[in-house]
Amino acid sequence: PQTIGAAPSLGCEVISAGWHSIDAEGVARAADAALAVAAWTAREVSEFERLEALGVFGVCVEAAALDGP
Repeated sequence: PQTIGAAPSLGCEVISAGWHSIDAEGVARAADAALAVAAWTAREVSEFERLEALGVFGVCVEAAALDGP
């Protein structure tokens, strides 16, 4: 919540967080503050798909993990 509150006053347009801390409520609060959300670092396809469904702007991925063995 503090990041979302401070980011616009600092001129930020995007905030970034670990994938595990991103949820629908946070994405909605960010959107209300005109902020896009980026996530790091997804290692499972299911994580990436969940973030995509939430409307996350960008996701840093560990490609080898997403591609499988």
